[in-house]
Amino acid sequence: MKHLQLIFLAVFITLFSCNSDNDNDSKAVPTGENYLIFGHYAFVHCNLEEACIDVFKLTDEKLFEDIIDDNRIEEFDFIELDNELFELVNDLPDYFPEELLNSNETTFGCGTCVDANDYFVEYSHSGIVKSWWIEPDYGVTPEYLHEFIDKLTEKILLLR
Repeated sequence: MKHLQLIFLAVFITLFSCNSDNDNDSKAVPTGENYLIFGHYAFVHCNLEEACIDVFKLTDEKLFEDIIDDNRIEEFDFIELDNELFELVNDLPDYFPEELLNSNETTFGCGTCVDANDYFVEYSHSGIVKSWWIEPDYGVTPEYLHEFIDKLTEKILLLR
């Protein structure tokens, strides 16, 4: 397991050290065939209708919405959305925290408790896919996630 972590770290450093931007606070941004899946699963006051689950897939050129609304968020069937909606959310990867890629945690907060609202995030870059459940509560999430949580909230509300 340690060898796999070292390989991942080496690939990560190689991919992101070539950034010509000298900003020390740079963010990992999916490009090309890479993607960012994001969505929410509302457990609180949810009557298991469409509004309880919203999952989107963002690439560098398009935005898709999942039409399955699987409450386990394990299976997706994405349809392409209008370019106007893509324009509303295409900057979301700019807020994706690199620290999340280095985290061994996959759940932040309650993790799909029956009384919580959680965000689901899946990140694919250069063949490496990682996913997380994130409760949008500053009290249970690391500080580095707070800006990303705010942006997830903003973008999901724009798409509803």
